[in-house]
Amino acid sequence: MKNKLYTQRDWDRTVGMGKVPYKYSLEAKIREDMRAERIRENVYADMGESPQIDSGRTETRQSDSEGVSKATD
Repeated sequence: MKNKLYTQRDWDRTVGMGKVPYKYSLEAKIREDMRAERIRENVYADMGESPQIDSGRTETRQSDSEGVSKATD
């Protein structure tokens, strides 16, 4: 069974006292998901795989006399 996540208001209604423990906190889950998304975005940007990044560089491919394809700027 998956753990139920609580806001502080839900916790107060259900338990009636104290602060929501971290492992049951909905806000903590949302923060962790947002942090993970930012990390993924940064990793992909560093790898050059992000579609938002455009270097403005145009690459063409040419074959040499042996039929080997080479990239040129």
